[in-house]
Amino acid sequence: MKQVYCWCCAQAIKSRDDLYVVSHWGMTVRPYCGACYLKREKSFSHHFRTGSIPLNTRYSKYVILLLLGLAVVNTVTISAFPDSHADLILLWMAVIWSASLRMVSYFGFERHVATETI
Repeated sequence: MKQVYCWCCAQAIKSRDDLYVVSHWGMTVRPYCGACYLKREKSFSHHFRTGSIPLNTRYSKYVILLLLGLAVVNTVTISAFPDSHADLILLWMAVIWSASLRMVSYFGFERHVATETI
């Protein structure tokens, strides 16, 4: 297993409880330890950036499931009225993008960190 290091302080992250994986502007995925993530949350410039909710939380999983449900419902609805598919394409792109960020979080960082500390 490879080690996962905090993006800010470069210390090894030992447990999943201390791991916070955050997406910056929806592009880069970075791991933070608990202390550095809290410093980031309290910083002044944090409110002007996107990606404040960690990818490895229940909330992000629920958002992905909600997006997937909306995409399926809209696919069924729009298939009955095939006038415009632009909204549907954008919605499916959001689902795929969110799910891919979550997969990068899991396969890149979470699976390499122990579930509990010894």
